[in-house]
Amino acid sequence: MSINPFFPPRPIPDTPPNSDRCRCPKCPTSPGQPSFFCARGEPSKTISKKDCLCHQCAIFQEFKLNIYFDEAYFCETGKIA
Repeated sequence: MSINPFFPPRPIPDTPPNSDRCRCPKCPTSPGQPSFFCARGEPSKTISKKDCLCHQCAIFQEFKLNIYFDEAYFCETGKIA
């Protein structure tokens, strides 16, 4: 959930270069799931919250998502609208 309701985050472009930088495939929270949840949406399977890697992701940093989210887990919440 966003921590800054007055300035919503920009949607993350679903592009091959962004997808290539995605950390989701290595995340212990969503192993074996499709990835790039911040741009594409929720997984089809239930996740088990473990050590989220979103804050370590280059995309998270580039789009300054730390301004909007204190906890990410986009694999649970879905894409950024």
